[in-house]
Amino acid sequence: MVEKLRAATVSEPGVLEIKEYEKPPLDSKAWLLKIEMAGICGTDHHMINNRRPFRWAENSYPFIPGHEFVGRIEEVGPIFAGVDVEGQPLRIGDLVAVCPDGNVDSSPCGRCYYCVNGFPAFCSNRVPKELPPLLKGWQRGYAEYRYIHGVEAVYKLPEDMPLEVAVLVEPLGIAIHAFERASDMGSPWLFQGMGPGKIIVIQGSGPIGILLTVTAQLCGAGKTIVVGAPENRLALCREFGADETISIEKYPTSEERAQAVKELTPFSQGADIVIEAAGVPGAFQEGIEMVRDRGTFVELGHFTDRGQEPVSPFTLCAKNINLFGMFGGGPAGFLWAKRVLERYRHKIPLEKIVTHKFPLNKVKEALETSRKMESMKTALVP
Repeated sequence: MVEKLRAATVSEPGVLEIKEYEKPPLDSKAWLLKIEMAGICGTDHHMINNRRPFRWAENSYPFIPGHEFVGRIEEVGPIFAGVDVEGQPLRIGDLVAVCPDGNVDSSPCGRCYYCVNGFPAFCSNRVPKELPPLLKGWQRGYAEYRYIHGVEAVYKLPEDMPLEVAVLVEPLGIAIHAFERASDMGSPWLFQGMGPGKIIVIQGSGPIGILLTVTAQLCGAGKTIVVGAPENRLALCREFGADETISIEKYPTSEERAQAVKELTPFSQGADIVIEAAGVPGAFQEGIEMVRDRGTFVELGHFTDRGQEPVSPFTLCAKNINLFGMFGGGPAGFLWAKRVLERYRHKIPLEKIVTHKFPLNKVKEALETSRKMESMKTALVP
């Protein structure tokens, strides 16, 4: 039985250290996950270093970061549910993914506009809970074990699925949701929306960018163009299906990059779909220039507040584009991603996406490797 466990803990902005904790007692529905692998997300850097990574939330210190994780069921409470979201039986030792629940730290009121319309995560009258670090927050993946409250969605994974593939469930869910957003309000008879044969531009060649590249192929894209850097990442994007890559090092200005994209489309009109996954200042404005008239633009790179960008409303009207934002993938995204990984793990070498792995005690080195873009996907192996 586990008595103590270690976790990387942020005590204040920019201060990350390994701490040892006593294992908390399990509530009746709760259980303990032994983390086998945790991916490092670009958002983690902002969560760790910025007091207000999101415009609507402030971190409560101390906290344990990490929302991309998979592991094995270690211990369960007396009324453990015993099945995953698809009704598959769950037992101790099973490999699972878990969709973190944003309601862990507070209780929705059940009466406000968002609660009664089916969006309790956006509750206007949350009642905060006082919880210790091991029990609070929707992250907590940078640890040897993770306490699961029993209300979070669980997805059983095949035993022969490599951890390097399993850990992609959360970010692949994001990529899939981006293409779902691109399909929203799409009208084929009006030459709009996502569908087979469309020309796709992906801004950003990081982990989300490469998973968007994979998803574009599965959706039947006619041409996929990835804009990003460095070359090692662009090369991997090409291996996973990008027809063209545009290096921001070779084309250093936004005007040059937009023109390079247009030259790869019929009559230099621009792409049918542009998905912004770079998350850097200026990318949003640049992407608007890359999409054709009556095309679709999806913004998913700015999960943290990086400031405002000057975009003329006239440009949006004149181009007559569909413009969508999105935040996270949620339980449905996890389910679709899990099914995709199950179906294609023997056909697509997805394990190549995790290029660097570090033990928990080298979490700072892992974060630095990710920040410098020396890796494609960096993961912790507690």
